[in-house]
Amino acid sequence: MATNSNLGKHSRLYFLAAMLLFWCVAICGRLIYLQIFCYGSFVKQAEHQQQREIPLSPKRGVIYDRAGHELAMSVLVDSAFAVPSESERPSNRGFSHHAHHR
Repeated sequence: MATNSNLGKHSRLYFLAAMLLFWCVAICGRLIYLQIFCYGSFVKQAEHQQQREIPLSPKRGVIYDRAGHELAMSVLVDSAFAVPSESERPSNRGFSHHAHHR
């Protein structure tokens, strides 16, 4: 009976090892699938999340001093921005020419 008990312990150990191996292979397969085959859709999702415009129009009230004069108020202005990595670098020839002739 001692050999039958050892056989049961070893078969449970082999079963546990096989399940662990199967789990590791499944996780690695899923990672490969996501990183190689689904790469394009993840890039599109990231671009959409990072480059979307959300218009904000906070309505703020006017701030008055104790005499009733306006100190601060909301004013509509246009805004502009630049992305340095996407803009061209200007040539410095015009600047250096003017710098020498003061």
